[in-house]
Amino acid sequence: GRWQKALELLSSMKRHGIDLDAVAFNAAMAAAVEAGHGDQALQLMRGMAQIGVQPSLVSFGIAMSATNHLGRWEETLALLEELRSSGHFPDAGCLHAARLAAKEANLHELKHSLSMEISGCPRSSDTRGEPGVPRAPATTEEICRLASLGQWEDALMLLEDGSEPDAEC
Repeated sequence: GRWQKALELLSSMKRHGIDLDAVAFNAAMAAAVEAGHGDQALQLMRGMAQIGVQPSLVSFGIAMSATNHLGRWEETLALLEELRSSGHFPDAGCLHAARLAAKEANLHELKHSLSMEISGCPRSSDTRGEPGVPRAPATTEEICRLASLGQWEDALMLLEDGSEPDAEC
């Protein structure tokens, strides 16, 4: 499948001396999650650190989607804490993933807290990720990414927030 080709490309890049970066890993991770191989995506994220590649905000978002798809809510929440401690500010997508995990784990206070944080969070299209920056409307890419990962509730929440996609997914 497509995810296997993404892994082969990643290996080929390494064999040919091409420096791997977070973008290359993220592509392979996203393909693995889309194909239902969340554990493979998580292994890729952990492998990044082994070769000195710092996971990006997108890496964390993909990993959090993977753990949610695997029903491992505690791991999703642990990834949120790891993201925060790494110096990144979570975007709306990461917070939505954590909110879903809190909901599934019946952690109602945490779910409410994350909902409040989402309401003031910049969208992933705002690369600064600074707290207190007014959020921009969700992009079509952000809504489609959530939908493609099966996070329909989060995609619909973004639409309910008043965001309108400028194209079809």
